Amino acid sequence: MKPVVPHQMQKPPPSPTESEHPLGVDRTFNLGSFYVTSIVYKNLRVNRKETKDHPIFAGPMLLHKDASYKTYRAFFSNISATLELPINNVELRLHENIEFGSDDEKAMTKAIENAFPTAKRRLCTKHLKDNVQHYLQDRVGVSTQERKTIINTIFGDQGIASADDTLQFARADSELKDLCANHPQFLKYYEQSFKPRVQEFVNAPNRRLGTKQMWTNNNAESMNRVMKVAVNWKPQHAPDLVDKLFDMVDFQFINLRSALHHSGDYMLVNSYKQYTIADAIWKTKSDEEKRKLFNSFLQDNKKRKHENIITSSDGLYSVVNKAKSIAKKPMQRKRPRTERAEKRH
Repeated sequence: MKPVVPHQMQKPPPSPTESEHPLGVDRTFNLGSFYVTSIVYKNLRVNRKETKDHPIFAGPMLLHKDASYKTYRAFFSNISATLELPINNVELRLHENIEFGSDDEKAMTKAIENAFPTAKRRLCTKHLKDNVQHYLQDRVGVSTQERKTIINTIFGDQGIASADDTLQFARADSELKDLCANHPQFLKYYEQSFKPRVQEFVNAPNRRLGTKQMWTNNNAESMNRVMKVAVNWKPQHAPDLVDKLFDMVDFQFINLRSALHHSGDYMLVNSYKQYTIADAIWKTKSDEEKRKLFNSFLQDNKKRKHENIITSSDGLYSVVNKAKSIAKKPMQRKRPRTERAEKRH
């Protein structure tokens, strides 16, 4: 078991300020003789210049030979313990309302739950659908059309996972049991294993957020592909793999630092615009001055009020819009509605 922790990654990522961006966790295959499990997150400090989306960043990684609970527990417990240490020059932190999202891998989810007992969790609905699909097809032998009906009753717009309240959940649950009356094996699996997970890790988070959008672990899947591109789709020996993964993460942070002086692929979001520095001035700074400026940016994890900021289309200039909705004379007093004007004679 070998954790990969570049110097920018001494702490895990900041829990996003919006709950719709949980930290993604996934295990990657075919990179070499080791699995690579990584935590990924949306970096909400910057947007991509082209798409205006928040970029996906890689957080702490684990190189490991087996996928046991013991291995995962050591990884997540190490991260949890690290949070208690005062580490300064890092961008990666965990918010008190941290939320993890993952596939339904039992050893991994149990390790996350035990290492972060107060954290919220979500499960990828794509993988849950696949699990139901395989169980109905391979274990029960349900026909294709009937499988589609059952899956839609669980994950459709009016299904169990999308239920707005307990009444709708109970109604969809009853409908599913009627559909599967002839499949007692599946009903047992559904009641004992599947239904509790959908209720707690899919339906409950959606109701909390007021959304019907099914969460998937796409961010982690995207990062898996980035890793495979980094190794040119060829298995690597462990030392080479560590170097390539480090370079991959380091490149992300080079781009992040470049955003401070309008270079690279990213641009700062409005709430971090105060860290913007002209490129010409940036070039006059020493390496130590640049490092301090970047570290100051990384350490700033305070919540901000969204000011009324107007930003130019190229992202280079921003001003606070202090204009009032109605232009008034200096010293003009607003008259109460109930105040009558003096009667003229």
